[in-house]
Amino acid sequence: MPYKFKELVDLEQLKELLESYSCLTGVPFAVVDYPTKEALLKINMSDMCTLFHFQNTKSIEKCEECKSYLIDSSQKEKQINIKQCKLGPFCASIPVIIDNKLIAFLRCGQVFF
Repeated sequence: MPYKFKELVDLEQLKELLESYSCLTGVPFAVVDYPTKEALLKINMSDMCTLFHFQNTKSIEKCEECKSYLIDSSQKEKQINIKQCKLGPFCASIPVIIDNKLIAFLRCGQVFF
């Protein structure tokens, strides 16, 4: 039986936990379902991305390229992947795996090193 992340995890409790951690660190998070790639949670997304980059078609394409790379590589390698977006910030994708099956990703990033 295939597992669904949102059926296994209390999203409201996870949201509270990630919001608290994000407030302490300033790191934004997203929880992305797999294989639908639906964003189940978005926590503290960067104004740089939401108000600036996501308003421009070319910037969106660059962002999507980075997201796709992270998802594809995490799916294949089943390990944490970090990549610098062509727009500057770094992002990470952490696969959530149950019974050797990928069911979701925890994405964090939009940070500069």
